[in-house]
Amino acid sequence: MSDKGREFVERWVADNVVADAQREVEERDPEGDDLTEQCLAAAAEQDITRDDIEDEVGYLPRYMVHALRDKAEAERQRLRGRED
Repeated sequence: MSDKGREFVERWVADNVVADAQREVEERDPEGDDLTEQCLAAAAEQDITRDDIEDEVGYLPRYMVHALRDKAEAERQRLRGRED
């Protein structure tokens, strides 16, 4: 089994998901849905299907919401470190 779906999504998230330390991310956040559609469009250009991705990372909209949360939390931590 190839990890091409996971590798693609991890790279895509790193390059395209922007942290917003001021925003609380909801479980069914519309931005997660938007990011999912953008990611799937980019994946299709590389012949990577939604099934390829979700077989490896699970339900993609949920993955995107978690990515948004993780990046927001990392940004909050970074900003707190600058305040010290």
